[in-house]
Amino acid sequence: MLSNLRTKVTLGLVFLFLLTLAISMEGVYQIYKLNGDAKLIMHQNLQSIVFSNNMLLAMESSPVRLDDLEKNLRLQQLNITEPGEDTVTANAAALAKALQQQPNNQQLITQLRQSILQLSAINQKAVIHKNERLSINSDKVILGLSVITLILLGVSIIFIFAYPPMVEKPIQVLMQQIKTDKTRIEAIINQMKDAVVGYDMDNNILFMNDVMLRLCAAQQKTKEEMLIALMNLPTQQRITLPGAEGYGIFIKEKVSITTEGDPMGYVIVLRDISALEAFALAKTRFIASASHELKTPISSMQMSISLLQDSRTGTLQPNQQDLLDSIREDVDRILKISSDLLGITEEKITSIPPSHSA
Repeated sequence: MLSNLRTKVTLGLVFLFLLTLAISMEGVYQIYKLNGDAKLIMHQNLQSIVFSNNMLLAMESSPVRLDDLEKNLRLQQLNITEPGEDTVTANAAALAKALQQQPNNQQLITQLRQSILQLSAINQKAVIHKNERLSINSDKVILGLSVITLILLGVSIIFIFAYPPMVEKPIQVLMQQIKTDKTRIEAIINQMKDAVVGYDMDNNILFMNDVMLRLCAAQQKTKEEMLIALMNLPTQQRITLPGAEGYGIFIKEKVSITTEGDPMGYVIVLRDISALEAFALAKTRFIASASHELKTPISSMQMSISLLQDSRTGTLQPNQQDLLDSIREDVDRILKISSDLLGITEEKITSIPPSHSA
């Protein structure tokens, strides 16, 4: 489910990216094309007009500056772009060559000036024509971009209204699944016999089971106050807390919750060991009582053995003496065992560690 949702979101973002990219690329292409046409006009026709003006200025001098005239004419011959411009340029070149032979021939000067003016007129008309064509192309580009933008805008509007329902349903299913899992987890936590509380890195309580809530009520503390008190208690040590049925003995355990190595929060578990403590104490007391009760008959047995071994009660046969010695050894061993058990139980009772209170 999560993978399917991720795929749909990814496809939606990719679609929007491609949509934006298409508009941007089309706009960049059209602008680049218009810019290329403008540069073409500047580079070709305007240069020819400049060359023509330079040649006219050279002819205005007296005498005519033939070097400047020849230089600009040579540049013009390399910049022929318009129909008929090559013929006029060739005619101007022939007249310029003749003018070099007859620099003061006014008729040649007049004819050459007319040819140069004709060159300038051809390029000026070309500039006007290309400007008009550029304007038409610009209008077409604007219209085309407007149409494309409207189409893509319509597609975007359709996408905006159609895409959310496609994603909403998986999200609803996912949220329902999360709620179900949360309910199941809460049910499992509430069924635990131990008190459990979970909190994040900012000490915000995430969950608290019924056992922990009953402890809060017994101590008349809020959830937050109970959490702070538990955080200050040591772990793996006996803790005495008042409960609904009197004081209980608990062991605190703290577990860190991590996701991919990053800490997300903690869970504190209070394990109720009151029953185990009571059972252990009862067992210890029983053993102590049994050991104590055994001492009386054992003492009587020892006294009886001593009387039998006394010569005043009669002389024993060697085999009787051996049997009596064996009985005495067994009685002494039983007495030692009972004394050791009694000592151990008394040590356990007196060595119970102190409890911490919340």
